[in-house]
Amino acid sequence: MDTRNKVELISEFEYLPERHELGDGAFGIKWAPLQASLSFGIETLALLPVRPEDDGVGAESQLLATWRRHNHGVQVHVNAGGFHDPRGPKTENGWRASVLTELMEIRSAIHVGLTDEASDVVFNIWFSMNRFGFCAAGSGHNTLTHPM
Repeated sequence: MDTRNKVELISEFEYLPERHELGDGAFGIKWAPLQASLSFGIETLALLPVRPEDDGVGAESQLLATWRRHNHGVQVHVNAGGFHDPRGPKTENGWRASVLTELMEIRSAIHVGLTDEASDVVFNIWFSMNRFGFCAAGSGHNTLTHPM
């Protein structure tokens, strides 16, 4: 939900069809008070206990930067931040960063995240279905073998 391009309420839920269960869930807020060709803000999420074995609530917070070229419908978003996730059997602490580009109604992204267990790279592409941010998504996942 977007409130005039400065505050957004965010929800993220992952469904695992092969297991018929939720894989992950989060709810939070994004605040970007500086709106110009180059904008800055922050996003903070509560990592929700959506799986039966989850215990507790985690937190993730990221700094945001967006570059806009209004007359061409182009936006480039850069996010970076850390997380603390005590929900599973082992507490995870790490960071993630992403670069997302928007050209009209098509979005693509590269996400990088590092934890003590593994480093991950995820490639996504979204096709927006309307102006309110609902979208169909596809993704690929690659786990890197380099230890931290």
